[in-house]
This record gives sequence, structure tokens and C-alpha cells, in this order.
Amino acid sequence: MVQSDPEALARDLRGSSPRFQMTFAVPPPNPAALAERCTARAAEHDRSGRLAHENIAALRETGLVALTMPRRLGGGLTLARATAVVVTVGRGDPATGLVHAITLLQHELIHRDGAPWPRTVPDAVGWDAEARFALINALRVEPEFGTPARGGLPATCARRDGDGWRVMGRKIFSTGAGALNPCGPRRPRSPIHRLTSVS
Repeated sequence: MVQSDPEALARDLRGSSPRFQMTFAVPPPNPAALAERCTARAAEHDRSGRLAHENIAALRETGLVALTMPRRLGGGLTLARATAVVVTVGRGDPATGLVHAITLLQHELIHRDGAPWPRTVPDAVGWDAEARFALINALRVEPEFGTPARGGLPATCARRDGDGWRVMGRKIFSTGAGALNPCGPRRPRSPIHRLTSVS
């Protein structure tokens, strides 16, 4: 059972990140209050089948998007500790909780020791999450074979194009795609992220 005691969550958040270690005049984010805000809109979004953009915006406003990034980038919670936050948000709106969970999982994956990218790549994604509360997901589902979780190699590929990259392929679904930042982060000092085209 995941512990979602509001006071325990507040203690975890205060101790996890420099972002939440502010003066006493600025309280840490309250996931339970966010869940309450999201609840009122969740049923309508479920009926309409639309992404809950208002709830995603409310999630971003709390600063809870980057919890599982390294502490030096404004995060600091382990996935186990962040689970309580996701469960609390998900009680208000499961769809918003899912988008939040995926973002936290992706941050955990790209920032872990032994990740296959140079540190500049996850750091640029982290800076984007910290500065603009950007959400991320792995866009993997393709028309030819569905999700790579069932096996197979994706047809989408990235090739060097001058000092940038050209990404070629077709994706047909990604959870929360309407709330993701197109083409990922843009940070001038990280030329590895310069995307010359997407086709």
C-alpha cells in the first residue's frame, strides 16, 4: 500500500529538492489539493475522450513534474517516494496521474547511472522540466508493429544532419502526446539537441 498522508508527502517534498526548500512563506506543493482541483474536471474529460489540459496545467503549476530528476537539477525523490505523489494526483484524475507517472518514469530512466546518453542529453531534458515544467514520454508505438514492448525494432531512426539530427518515422500514439513539448528541449549550449527536421 502506498502511503499518501498529506503531511508525510509535504515532508518528503520539502526534503527532496532545492525548489521546495524555500522560505516559510512559500509552502511546498500539495498533491491532495491538486487532486481536488482535478476531480471536478476528470469526469467530463473521460466522457469527451479529450486530454485534460486544465489538469495538466494545474500539475505543471505545482512544480511536481521534475521530482525524480537528480537533486542538482531540482528533483531528488526516488520513484518509490514519488509514487505516493502520483497515487494522490491519480485519485483526483487518473489520466493526469498517468501522464505524471510516465514523465517521472522517463526522468528516472534517462538520469540513472549507466544511461546510454551523454550527460548533456538528460540534463537538457531536466532543465526543460525544471524551467518550463515540460512533460516527457517515449514515443514508441508505430503502425507496422504497435508497441516495441511486444518485440521488434522500431522503424523510426535518427541520423546526423550537419550539426543536428534528422528524425524519420511515424508514430501513431503516445500517452499525453497533446501535452508534450514538440521536438524535446531546446537549450543553446547543448548542440546535440539541435533537430534539423522531423519527417
